[in-house]
Amino acid sequence: MRNDGKMSAVNDAIPKAIKCISEFEDEAKKASIYMNALKFSSGAEWMYSDNIPVKSFMWENLNCEGITDLGEAFLQLANFLKPQKEGGKMPEKAYPPVLVLISDGQPTDDWETGLKELNKTFWAKNAVRLAFALEGADLDVLLEFIGSDTIDKEKKLIKIQDLDELASQIKVVTTTYGMEKVRDRMPPGR
Repeated sequence: MRNDGKMSAVNDAIPKAIKCISEFEDEAKKASIYMNALKFSSGAEWMYSDNIPVKSFMWENLNCEGITDLGEAFLQLANFLKPQKEGGKMPEKAYPPVLVLISDGQPTDDWETGLKELNKTFWAKNAVRLAFALEGADLDVLLEFIGSDTIDKEKKLIKIQDLDELASQIKVVTTTYGMEKVRDRMPPGR
C-alpha cells in the first residue's frame, strides 16, 4: 500500500470498525467474536500469534514499506485456517470466519497459487469474503478473492472513492453484511 494517506486512513478506520464489531457481538449474544490481522508487504506476518477476542483486540498501526506479497499472505491465511488438530488456529466447530481484504495495488508475487491453496481449506470455502478496493487496486484479483461468480459480488467488493468514508464503509459492510451472514448460520459440520 502506497504511503499517500491511504495507510493513515486504514489505521484510522480499523479501530472504529473493531469497536462497531464489538458492539455487534454484544447485541448478537449468539457467539464470541475473535479477530486477527495479517499484514503483507515484503512477506506476510500475523499481527498476533493467535485469534484475539474482539473486546481485547488492539490494532497496531501498519506502515507501508516494500512490495505486495499477496500470494504469501494467502498461503499464511490457508495455514491459519486449518483446524487446530492439523496445526492451524481454527476450532473444529465454529461459525464461518469473515475474511476482509483491503488493497490499493497489484500483487507482486504468485498470488494465484496462494489463492488456490487458500480455497482448498474448509474454513476458507465457508467464509464470508469481503474486499475493499482503494484507488489503484487490481479489481480482478479482488474479484477472484471474493469469488468472481458470486451473486452478490457488488456487496462483497466495495470500491472506496473517498478515504474519509473508509471507516464507515468497513463498519457497515462487516456488521450489516458480513456478520449478519454469519450470525444466522449454524456452525458447519466437518
